[in-house]
Amino acid sequence: LRVSANGTGCGLREAPSVLHQVTSLEELDLSRNRLTRLPETLLLSLRGLTRLQVSYNRLEALPEALGELTALQVLLLAHNRISRLPHQLSACGALKLLDASDNRLQELPGNLARLTALSTLLLARTLLPETDLGGMSPPLSLRTIDLAGNLLESVPRFVLRCTGLTDLQLDWNRLTRLPEAIGTLSALSSLSLAANALRHLPPSLSRTRIGKTLALRVAGNPGV
Repeated sequence: LRVSANGTGCGLREAPSVLHQVTSLEELDLSRNRLTRLPETLLLSLRGLTRLQVSYNRLEALPEALGELTALQVLLLAHNRISRLPHQLSACGALKLLDASDNRLQELPGNLARLTALSTLLLARTLLPETDLGGMSPPLSLRTIDLAGNLLESVPRFVLRCTGLTDLQLDWNRLTRLPEAIGTLSALSSLSLAANALRHLPPSLSRTRIGKTLALRVAGNPGV
C-alpha cells in the first residue's frame, strides 16, 4: 500500500505542518500552490518519499535536506523561481526523473554524475548559461534530455557523452549547425530540432540511421 498526500491547487502559502507527522509518506504533491519555501524539517521527517511534486509554485531555493531523500525517484520542480539546485541532490541515488524546466537556473551542481539511476533530465526554458551546460558531467544512465527554449547556439558537449540517449529535445534554440559527433548517439530514436536556424543536417546523422527508425522533427528551420 502506497501512502500519498495530494495538496495540489489548494492555495497553500506554506506546507501543512501535519505532514511532519506522516513519516510513512511515499508520494507528496504540493503543486499549483503559492509556496515560497520547503522547510528543512519537513524533508527530514519524510525520508521515505519516492515522489515529490512541487511544480507551479514560487520556490526560489531548495533546502539542503533534499539530499536526505535517498529513496526519491521522481522530483518535479517545473515552473518555479529556483536559481540553483543544492549539491546535496547528488545523494538522491535512486532518482530517475528530474524536471527543473521553467525555472531561473544559473548553474547546475557539478556532481550530477553521481545520480547513476537518472534516466530523464528536463531542463527546458531554464536559460542556463551555455558554458555551464558544456562543462557538465552527465550520468551515463540518461536516456531523455530536454533542453528546449534555452537560446543555445551549439549542442552542449555533455549531450554527446550520453551514449545511451534515446530522446533529445533541442527545439526553440539558436542552433545553426549540428556537430558531426551527434551521429555517434546510435541509440537515438527521437530527435527534436524545431524552430532553430539549421540549414543542413550532418552526414554522420543519416549514416548511423541506416536500418533504424529515427523520429526527426525539423520544422521551422530555414534550410532543412
